[in-house]
Amino acid sequence: AAWWPCALEKQRGWKLLLWLFACSVAMASRRAAAAAAGAAAERGVAASSTSTSSTPRVLVRQRESSRGRTWLAVLASNSGSLTAKAWLQRQELVDANENEQQQPQSPATAPAAAFQPAQRLRLSPRMLQTVAVQAFLPKHYPESVSPSFLTYCQWQFLHLTAGTASGVLSMQALLYAIGLGAGSLPLAAAINWVLKDGLGQLGGVIWASMFGDRFDNDPKRHRFYSIVALQLSCCLEIITPMFPHLFLPLASLSNVGKNISFLACSATRAQMHQSFALRQNLGDLTAKIASQSIAASLAGTALGIGVSHITGTDPTAVFLAFMPLSVCSVLANYTSCCVVAIRTLNVQRAEAIMHAILLQVTNGNSGEVDALRIPSPAAVAAQEVFVRQPTSPFRLPLHIEPNLAKLPEAQTPDWIADLTARKGFLQKEHYFLALLDRPGGMEVALWFEEGAAARDRIAGFFHACAVRYLLQSSAASTSSPASAVQHGHQLLIKHRSALFQQAEAAGWVTDAVFFSSHDASLLLPHEGEVEVEVEVDSKGNESRRTKKEA
Repeated sequence: AAWWPCALEKQRGWKLLLWLFACSVAMASRRAAAAAAGAAAERGVAASSTSTSSTPRVLVRQRESSRGRTWLAVLASNSGSLTAKAWLQRQELVDANENEQQQPQSPATAPAAAFQPAQRLRLSPRMLQTVAVQAFLPKHYPESVSPSFLTYCQWQFLHLTAGTASGVLSMQALLYAIGLGAGSLPLAAAINWVLKDGLGQLGGVIWASMFGDRFDNDPKRHRFYSIVALQLSCCLEIITPMFPHLFLPLASLSNVGKNISFLACSATRAQMHQSFALRQNLGDLTAKIASQSIAASLAGTALGIGVSHITGTDPTAVFLAFMPLSVCSVLANYTSCCVVAIRTLNVQRAEAIMHAILLQVTNGNSGEVDALRIPSPAAVAAQEVFVRQPTSPFRLPLHIEPNLAKLPEAQTPDWIADLTARKGFLQKEHYFLALLDRPGGMEVALWFEEGAAARDRIAGFFHACAVRYLLQSSAASTSSPASAVQHGHQLLIKHRSALFQQAEAAGWVTDAVFFSSHDASLLLPHEGEVEVEVEVDSKGNESRRTKKEA
């Protein structure tokens, strides 16, 4: 635009006009030639369509236009011409001529009258399977996850679908209880709705602050009971229309249960997902499980809307439709938790491992690394109990870090000194053992030194289990508790190396343990404050000498 006036002023405008006129004539000629060729190709008689002597070729020619590049396909054969549309319908694809160097860019950019799409998008079952695997399963599946991952996902999908459908019914009942079903939403109803949300969130925060440190100890138990709490909360919402005057307390209580459930599910999700990750792909695995959850929620929402359309607003019909969905959600969640093999140690899993080891080492095992057999996390998970309280394989009870203020023995002057004496007797281990004489029989108490490492805690737990095993066995029925403590410590020293090596080889995590949710670790006395000498004679009797220094 700026150059045009300058060219006219310099008397060069006539050259520009001639150049523009020549370009226009050339473009018009090309358009006419292309239109004639296309018309001839479309009007050609498909005389060779019935002949099989030769295969038609595709001659692809490129031409310029004012709108950009377009493509013109002309078909020819030895016996005659064939229209592009007819040949494409017969062949279903375009085989480009080997002598041509250029190919069409894409069917989307070709003119509709001159070029037909060579290939149509066909969603085969194999293609759908590939898309589903990429969207819902981690990369390099199934090598990157444990074998039970697919079973867990299937049951979780059923659980989330049924749970979402039951949540749709409970939300419908709650809306009708507040008055939305009648077509009005007064200010009081809106205030009640906001209040029940606020009270529910406050209750969830209080509950998390009180019991949040127990989620890592037993994630499957907390996951199961969180879903039970969620379904009970939905049940409260279902019956709210029957008691509209109690809307605020019932809705607030149900919202507290829902917030507790959501917090527990979020807190236990990492531990359970980590048990499936075999290549440190926790992020990818969590993202794919989230995609599965979204798909299950969409399916559950559609199912809930369909069931709601059938039941209507009758509270009895809604409750009868809600119960099967609720039971299905709880059972599917329980089954999915059963296949999860947690690799960290808590009391129940550690007792199963220690009992299996003690059965081997007390039956003539030499203590070699290869000779010790430790059950895998999957084998322990098959016997794990998380709905009711587990049953210990040892008859003697074990108390881990009990409160000293509640122990009668702790009220005697020399009892704490006795604990430190046993610590010196145990070659400066980072734990404390105490045998409690109760009316029902002997019990074992275990404390860990403050700041004790995870392996030190596992060693202390093994020693406590060895003492329990020796005291309950028939061969040691006549031995004293002190000799059982000494023998148990000898077993620990002998098999400590094999214990940790075989545990890691079996898939267990030995860098973190969850034996207790209490904070009752004992502080060591400084060196020189308490000095205790312990002597054990051949009959198992022990004598102590305690000396207190400033």
